[in-house]
Amino acid sequence: MSFTLIEISDDMAAWFHKDFRWVGNTGCGVKQGLDAFRQNWQLPFRAALSERVYRTEQFLADGV
Repeated sequence: MSFTLIEISDDMAAWFHKDFRWVGNTGCGVKQGLDAFRQNWQLPFRAALSERVYRTEQFLADGV
């Protein structure tokens, strides 16, 4: 997923199921499905922050 972010790709389908539910921080709401996430969060966020740099310093995971 980091490579998709770095490439500034809008195609997140490889990383999320089309019916996933995104739950944001307080005030950000819930986006039901990949299309809702893309149209109502990802694209507006990218438009507002057009000059960005992605730097992954840590990965967190549940489980083993």
